[in-house]
Amino acid sequence: MTIDQQSYPAEDPALILWPAGINRPWRDLIDIATRARMDGISLSPLTLRDIEKDKDGSAGFGERLAAAGLYVSHLDGVSSWAAERHPDRDDPSYGLVHPLFDFSVGELLDFAGKFNIRSVAAVGAFSKGAIGFDEICRSFADFCDQAKAQDIWVDLEFIPHWGIPDLPAAWRLLSAVDKDNCGILVDNWHLQKGSADFEADMALFDEIPGRFLRALQLCDDTVEMRETTTFGELIKHGRDFPGEGELAVDRVLTSLLKKGGLKCVGAEPFSAELADLSADEIALRTDRSVRGALATAYEGLRSTCA
Repeated sequence: MTIDQQSYPAEDPALILWPAGINRPWRDLIDIATRARMDGISLSPLTLRDIEKDKDGSAGFGERLAAAGLYVSHLDGVSSWAAERHPDRDDPSYGLVHPLFDFSVGELLDFAGKFNIRSVAAVGAFSKGAIGFDEICRSFADFCDQAKAQDIWVDLEFIPHWGIPDLPAAWRLLSAVDKDNCGILVDNWHLQKGSADFEADMALFDEIPGRFLRALQLCDDTVEMRETTTFGELIKHGRDFPGEGELAVDRVLTSLLKKGGLKCVGAEPFSAELADLSADEIALRTDRSVRGALATAYEGLRSTCA
């Protein structure tokens, strides 16, 4: 059998720097993305607010972005679409993530318009059980409609320690709202470390149309959970660049490539080590790990389809 255009995207997915775990000023993030030969970069509302407050303002940011040949792929960290934008106050993650999510829908869509961002990464940062399913559906559908009015795609990212914890929950929500401008952002750490049944989740990919699976974040870690919660696991142990651990990075990437809808992929490491690395080292490991993962996945596809 030969590979046809339905075996994986007709065009390679864009390479994206997901810098949520890289605590650097925006100029450094652009520099890292440039040196890593990325096509784009995701940015948080906090970073965009810092850019607005910078003496160069958004004009200086736009000039640097254009000079680097980059675009902003996603506004990363949108939670105020839901009735509760934060986890409960007694949740260990509350203090850490509260500033990131303390933006209204109006402010977030204004950012998207001002910085020409065509996709947002939405999360359900509310605690599990805090909101009923019907209300979640109504709120998410309303947000998708508001985003569509500005020609914005909404990627829903499931996160194990919050209200939309896994792939089945994300797919149930998208199926219920039935909007044509939303999909699922897959983070392979969240997928595997937070899964109740990883094999069942991988099988679920076969049922989800490829048009819903456009964005992928890659990282690596041990398969074994060392803490009692995924949030504790992340904070205490972090996560490495793809290819530096035991997770099924190649399998997840190959599965999404085969769906034919993958538009963007990139690394999203979190670790204390990142603070001690130079921009050059972060860029080098980003470049090698993402391109290495793609090369391995494509080679696997060619081998199985030959």
